[in-house]
Amino acid sequence: MKYLKCATALLAIAPNLQVCFGQSAAVSAVPDGSVLALGDSCYTITSTKDGVEQPIGFVFQRIRREQSNGVDTLAIVVHQHLLSGKFDMRDSFLLRRADLKPIRLDTDRGGAPHVHLDYTNNHVTGWKVVNGSRQPIDIAFDGPVWDGNLWGVTFAALPLKEGGNYQIPTYQYDSGNGNFLVTVKGERETDIPTGTVDAWVLEAGLKPASVLNT
Repeated sequence: MKYLKCATALLAIAPNLQVCFGQSAAVSAVPDGSVLALGDSCYTITSTKDGVEQPIGFVFQRIRREQSNGVDTLAIVVHQHLLSGKFDMRDSFLLRRADLKPIRLDTDRGGAPHVHLDYTNNHVTGWKVVNGSRQPIDIAFDGPVWDGNLWGVTFAALPLKEGGNYQIPTYQYDSGNGNFLVTVKGERETDIPTGTVDAWVLEAGLKPASVLNT
């Protein structure tokens, strides 16, 4: 199994975000959660200034397999924190393991509840905090969507191959309907704490539905 080295792993905080607005021949793809490794991981967020790379924060990620109301699921936590203290976000996802379709999302910002979403049958309900008050969310979709807050894990569950282009319909509580667009740019060896591994290099982005037609 190859690791991912994503050009755009963290939408909310990556300073060098590359969004793909020019992909062609993208193939609609369904993620496969069974290929994901279970367990805990920790990543360093870095920024390059004057040619020097330095840590600016950390990401903790946990993937666990659970049974929820008779459904085989993955419970995933992604906690992003900047050392400056200016950003702290914790996403807790409950997803169907077979295809990573979302069941529930809870997001905390700065340690306080910020978003709660329940997904059922091409429909999402819940709320998000706007100016200190909970704003209700109740949206019907034309077909299946995946949660637009979960980047790297979703990409890792795709049937990646050299030169592949993939498109996944998404919903994100701030930007609305959109698509993950993912291109495999190549592969390379990369160092991780346990040694050197082969890694996919991806270019990926989220393109809101309102922009797709321009």
